[in-house]
Amino acid sequence: MAETNEIVQSVIDKITTGAEKLAEKLGVAVAELGKVAAKVWVFSVTAKMANAKAKMAKSAALLLLPVFLFGWSLHIVLMPIPHEVHISHDYEQKQSDPRPCDQVGTLNGKQTILHEQCWQTINVPVEHKDIGDVSTSGWLLVASGFIALIAGLIFLAIAIEGLIDGYAATKTAEYDAYQDLIYDWKD
Repeated sequence: MAETNEIVQSVIDKITTGAEKLAEKLGVAVAELGKVAAKVWVFSVTAKMANAKAKMAKSAALLLLPVFLFGWSLHIVLMPIPHEVHISHDYEQKQSDPRPCDQVGTLNGKQTILHEQCWQTINVPVEHKDIGDVSTSGWLLVASGFIALIAGLIFLAIAIEGLIDGYAATKTAEYDAYQDLIYDWKD
């Protein structure tokens, strides 16, 4: 029995020694696992922040489009709208420049030469411009200005929404990364 006790004791010693060595290795592995988990956490948060900042940058760039669209609308508002112009030609009688002319006249019963200024009547062509209704190109310009205004308002709303969402995402990046890691580990 003594030999059996010694054999059992040596087996138990070998098992405990192996368990201690395994525990030491596991401790190192757990410490390494903790370092890896910390790196995964930092990477996840950094990725969320980068996505949020990229969304904000895209939305800020999208703000340039409404500037151009509003500029076109303002240009249309300030420019004269083309109208149809009807031109008619008439002739108008005008007197020419005065010229000296001598005329023979009777003064106190005697014939005398009178030195006077004479004018000739001439026909001069005159153009009359009648401005009619707004032309087709004028209506197209007005429509393009209105469409640019509506499109500018839509793009402005989209850009502001993107900026707000991006800003909110930067503030909740850690929580979003935590949620993603939890869902990944559940799977």
